[in-house]
Amino acid sequence: MITFSVFGRKHSGKTTVCQELIDVLSKKGTVGYEKRTHTTIKLDQHLQMAHQTLWSVVRDSENLQLITTKAPVNLPPVDFLVVEGYIPDVPNILCVKDPYDLEAITPFTLAAVSLSGIPNTKRPDELKNVINSYLERQKS
Repeated sequence: MITFSVFGRKHSGKTTVCQELIDVLSKKGTVGYEKRTHTTIKLDQHLQMAHQTLWSVVRDSENLQLITTKAPVNLPPVDFLVVEGYIPDVPNILCVKDPYDLEAITPFTLAAVSLSGIPNTKRPDELKNVINSYLERQKS
Protein backbone atom coordinates (compact mmCIF):
# COMPACT_ATOMS: atom_id res chain seq x y z
CA MET A 1 0.00 0.00 0.00
CA ILE A 2 1.24 3.48 -0.86
CA THR A 3 0.05 6.35 1.35
CA PHE A 4 -0.21 9.93 0.10
CA SER A 5 -0.63 12.86 2.48
CA VAL A 6 -2.39 16.05 1.33
CA PHE A 7 -1.84 18.98 3.66
CA GLY A 8 -2.09 22.74 3.89
CA ARG A 9 -3.92 25.49 5.69
CA LYS A 10 -7.70 25.88 5.91
CA HIS A 11 -9.36 26.66 2.58
CA SER A 12 -6.21 25.84 0.61
CA GLY A 13 -7.89 23.25 -1.64
CA LYS A 14 -7.03 20.03 0.21
CA THR A 15 -10.39 18.35 -0.46
CA THR A 16 -10.24 19.27 -4.16
CA VAL A 17 -6.71 17.89 -4.42
CA CYS A 18 -7.72 14.69 -2.58
CA GLN A 19 -10.57 14.15 -5.04
CA GLU A 20 -8.19 14.61 -7.96
CA LEU A 21 -5.73 12.14 -6.38
CA ILE A 22 -8.50 9.60 -5.77
CA ASP A 23 -9.63 9.92 -9.40
CA VAL A 24 -6.08 9.31 -10.67
CA LEU A 25 -5.28 6.46 -8.26
CA SER A 26 -8.62 4.65 -8.63
CA LYS A 27 -7.65 3.88 -12.24
CA LYS A 28 -4.67 1.95 -10.83
CA GLY A 29 -6.27 0.11 -7.89
CA THR A 30 -8.40 0.45 -4.78
CA VAL A 31 -8.14 3.72 -2.90
CA GLY A 32 -8.82 4.48 0.75
CA TYR A 33 -9.38 8.03 1.98
CA GLU A 34 -9.16 9.48 5.46
CA LYS A 35 -9.87 13.04 6.47
CA ARG A 36 -7.98 14.13 9.55
CA THR A 37 -8.17 17.36 11.46
CA HIS A 38 -5.07 19.07 12.63
CA THR A 39 -4.99 21.61 15.38
CA THR A 40 -1.62 23.27 14.89
CA ILE A 41 0.58 23.92 11.92
CA LYS A 42 3.89 25.69 12.38
CA LEU A 43 5.55 26.74 9.16
CA ASP A 44 9.02 26.41 10.68
CA GLN A 45 11.49 23.70 9.86
CA HIS A 46 9.04 21.16 11.20
CA LEU A 47 5.33 20.77 10.84
CA GLN A 48 3.70 19.87 14.09
CA MET A 49 0.11 18.73 14.15
CA ALA A 50 -2.21 16.90 16.45
CA HIS A 51 -4.84 15.10 14.44
CA GLN A 52 -7.79 12.80 14.68
CA THR A 53 -9.54 10.82 11.99
CA LEU A 54 -12.84 12.39 11.03
CA TRP A 55 -14.01 9.89 8.48
CA SER A 56 -12.81 7.25 6.09
CA VAL A 57 -13.95 6.13 2.67
CA VAL A 58 -12.81 3.24 0.53
CA ARG A 59 -13.55 3.14 -3.19
CA ASP A 60 -12.90 0.35 -5.63
CA SER A 61 -11.75 0.65 -9.23
CA GLU A 62 -15.33 1.32 -10.41
CA ASN A 63 -15.32 4.19 -7.87
CA LEU A 64 -18.04 2.51 -5.81
CA GLN A 65 -18.02 3.64 -2.22
CA LEU A 66 -17.41 0.69 0.08
CA ILE A 67 -17.00 2.18 3.56
CA THR A 68 -17.72 5.49 5.22
CA THR A 69 -17.23 5.92 8.93
CA LYS A 70 -16.60 8.62 11.48
CA ALA A 71 -14.78 6.22 13.78
CA PRO A 72 -11.19 5.15 13.18
CA VAL A 73 -11.41 1.88 11.34
CA ASN A 74 -9.02 -0.82 10.24
CA LEU A 75 -9.41 -0.31 6.53
CA PRO A 76 -9.52 -3.38 4.33
CA PRO A 77 -6.39 -3.85 2.25
CA VAL A 78 -6.19 -1.09 -0.35
CA ASP A 79 -3.55 -0.30 -2.95
CA PHE A 80 -3.46 3.41 -2.09
CA LEU A 81 -4.45 5.53 0.89
CA VAL A 82 -5.08 9.26 0.50
CA VAL A 83 -5.00 11.11 3.81
CA GLU A 84 -6.25 14.67 4.05
CA GLY A 85 -3.88 15.83 6.77
CA TYR A 86 -0.14 15.74 7.35
CA ILE A 87 1.69 12.45 7.83
CA PRO A 88 5.48 12.58 8.15
CA ASP A 89 7.73 10.50 5.90
CA VAL A 90 5.21 9.63 3.18
CA PRO A 91 4.85 11.24 -0.26
CA ASN A 92 2.76 14.37 0.10
CA ILE A 93 1.05 17.14 -1.82
CA LEU A 94 1.24 20.62 -0.30
CA CYS A 95 -1.81 22.81 -0.90
CA VAL A 96 -0.76 26.44 -1.17
CA LYS A 97 -3.02 29.37 -0.31
CA ASP A 98 -0.35 32.10 -0.09
CA PRO A 99 3.20 32.17 -1.51
CA TYR A 100 4.75 31.84 1.96
CA ASP A 101 3.04 28.43 2.34
CA LEU A 102 5.77 27.11 0.03
CA GLU A 103 8.08 27.19 3.07
CA ALA A 104 6.26 24.06 4.27
CA ILE A 105 7.65 21.91 1.43
CA THR A 106 9.29 18.78 2.84
CA PRO A 107 11.74 16.31 1.24
CA PHE A 108 8.69 14.09 0.63
CA THR A 109 6.65 16.73 -1.24
CA LEU A 110 5.82 15.55 -4.77
CA ALA A 111 4.14 18.83 -5.74
CA ALA A 112 2.87 22.12 -4.38
CA VAL A 113 -0.63 22.75 -5.72
CA SER A 114 -2.61 25.97 -5.81
CA LEU A 115 -6.19 26.58 -6.88
CA SER A 116 -5.36 30.24 -7.56
CA GLY A 117 -2.26 29.85 -9.74
CA ILE A 118 0.43 30.94 -7.28
CA PRO A 119 3.89 30.95 -8.96
CA ASN A 120 5.94 27.74 -8.56
CA THR A 121 2.82 25.64 -7.95
CA LYS A 122 0.85 23.23 -10.10
CA ARG A 123 -2.85 23.16 -10.88
CA PRO A 124 -4.86 20.21 -9.49
CA ASP A 125 -5.35 18.82 -13.02
CA GLU A 126 -1.54 18.56 -13.38
CA LEU A 127 -1.39 16.02 -10.54
CA LYS A 128 -2.05 13.08 -12.86
CA ASN A 129 1.40 13.43 -14.45
CA VAL A 130 3.09 13.97 -11.07
CA ILE A 131 1.51 10.84 -9.55
CA ASN A 132 2.03 8.67 -12.62
CA SER A 133 5.73 9.54 -12.81
CA TYR A 134 6.11 8.91 -9.06
CA LEU A 135 4.49 5.47 -9.40
CA GLU A 136 6.71 4.66 -12.40
CA ARG A 137 9.81 5.53 -10.34
CA GLN A 138 8.59 3.23 -7.55
CA LYS A 139 8.40 0.29 -9.96
CA SER A 140 12.02 0.60 -11.07
